[in-house]
Amino acid sequence: MRTALSDFKESVDIIGSVANSLSSAINIRSDELKKSDTISCGCVLLMTGNFESFLKGIMKAFINELNGFGIPVEQLPEDFLHAHFQKGGAMLGRYAKEAKKGNKDMFDVHDLSERIASVNGPTSSYKLAWEAFTDTQANPGPDVVKSLLVGVGVKDVWGNINNLISQGRMDMFLTSFVAIRNVCAHTGSHPNPPTGAELQDACDKFQDLSVAIFLLLEDKLDELNPTNSRS
Repeated sequence: MRTALSDFKESVDIIGSVANSLSSAINIRSDELKKSDTISCGCVLLMTGNFESFLKGIMKAFINELNGFGIPVEQLPEDFLHAHFQKGGAMLGRYAKEAKKGNKDMFDVHDLSERIASVNGPTSSYKLAWEAFTDTQANPGPDVVKSLLVGVGVKDVWGNINNLISQGRMDMFLTSFVAIRNVCAHTGSHPNPPTGAELQDACDKFQDLSVAIFLLLEDKLDELNPTNSRS
């Protein structure tokens, strides 16, 4: 999970450097302002895209780490198994369709099918299908963040995240930012794109948000780890 967090932080730092350059721009000619607005919209799209990739990456890492604990199948939370079969099975169907179109290798289909069936083997050598826990619905908004974390047993997701961060309510920030993203994505522009300073503030908030998500998932792994005294 630390790799997913580190990769996301690196991507945010790059956008932050672009935001700084927008903040220091002094040319207010209309053609230059149009360029700045376009760059700002591009940064919004990149930020939300990178955040969605972070969510997928950290949830995949969470499941892979959980698989390594060797918890007997009968001791896994039932919700995990339900998601493994229901959502994993739906993803398998998607993989098969994509493979039929030539857009995905059949190896991916076989690999996922084997992982779904693995819970019927030795009780400690299964592999939960990470694909069942990473569906962002192409929308990294607050409901999706909550759904992903609740899916692995995290309680009061936004209450805990907001308690960890002193920059206001992160669910409200994310709702607003994704709304800007949607306008930029659907129209190619925005009537009031974020300024350089506003983008830098968003970078700071996304950094804090990603750390809070990491900490909640790390705490959940500690709770599930059979070698931990709290388990």
